[in-house]
Amino acid sequence: MVFNLFGGFKVMNEIADEIGIERRIFKTSLTEARVNFAHFKNMKKVLILGELSEQEAIKELAPMCYDASMRGMQILDSKFPQTPDIERAIASLIRYYERIEDNGELDKFQNNLKDNKEL
Repeated sequence: MVFNLFGGFKVMNEIADEIGIERRIFKTSLTEARVNFAHFKNMKKVLILGELSEQEAIKELAPMCYDASMRGMQILDSKFPQTPDIERAIASLIRYYERIEDNGELDKFQNNLKDNKEL
């Protein structure tokens, strides 16, 4: 059971790919924001048990990373100002957020959050 406390790197790579951001910088930003990767690994397992496909689970988890990743990017940017990789990563996050907002995926995600909080 202790092993479920660790890991999640593969899931975070899948989320980075879904967002369209460089994996290393994405995971570093989440580490700066003190995100536990294993939490996302466990949530993916729960979503798959709830009848979602692997890809659907990743699409559901990706918006959950946005705020923390953006906070982490701001921390990285303050430590390493004007770094092209960080600037590209921030632009990728913004494009992702705009894409899911335009497609209505953000509304779906927010409604799912509300539904789950009421349980």
